[in-house]
Amino acid sequence: MRIDFSIFGLYLAIIGSSMFYTLFVMWGVTEVVELDGIAYWVVAGIVFLIISVCGLRFYVPRLRDLW
Repeated sequence: MRIDFSIFGLYLAIIGSSMFYTLFVMWGVTEVVELDGIAYWVVAGIVFLIISVCGLRFYVPRLRDLW
């Protein structure tokens, strides 16, 4: 099985940007709801997964021609 590293880099870029957007979403969530300890990390993980899946589902097919 051959790995196309240019597409692999695209996936890494989407995941990296998902981490960046998760920071802003979590900042907004903590301004509205008080989250401590494990609850914060659970919500952050769920938000990250949602943003990552949406990014991988919708952005990768559009960016393949540009990358």
